[in-house]
Amino acid sequence: MYAVAQAKCFHQYWLNMLNELFDSIGRNNFGVLVQSNVANMNAETKNKLLLVFRVLIVIVLACEILNWFLNFGDTTNYILNATMFSLIGIAFIVAGIHWDNKVIKLIMVLCGFFLLICNFLPENIAFEIIGIACIIVPMVISRFSKENDKIQPNHA
Repeated sequence: MYAVAQAKCFHQYWLNMLNELFDSIGRNNFGVLVQSNVANMNAETKNKLLLVFRVLIVIVLACEILNWFLNFGDTTNYILNATMFSLIGIAFIVAGIHWDNKVIKLIMVLCGFFLLICNFLPENIAFEIIGIACIIVPMVISRFSKENDKIQPNHA
């Protein structure tokens, strides 16, 4: 029961932080702000952010593997899963911003946002099915799209 109370507190904390973020930058300008800031970043900043993102992914993956052997508590599992799906969502949003096709861009960004938001929604079978689709659809699109060659990162 204590783990559930901590998980609800964690939810509320992040919801409050997101509301403050959206209020401070204006709810309608968020997409434009993200896209313009990503476009204006220099290569060194992008490389640093990519390195931080990769380190976070490795840490979460290592913790998930450790969980198989050490059987972490419910709260730790919840935080690991929330972090994992948030990182996947962020990756889909960033990948979606770089697509030329507007339909694919919309699908990728919406799936990324849903994966971020699904951490804060109550458990429901419909949300779980949508979440699975939001993980699979962008991977299938990126695998079979003809634009796949255009979004390969530069290894400078």
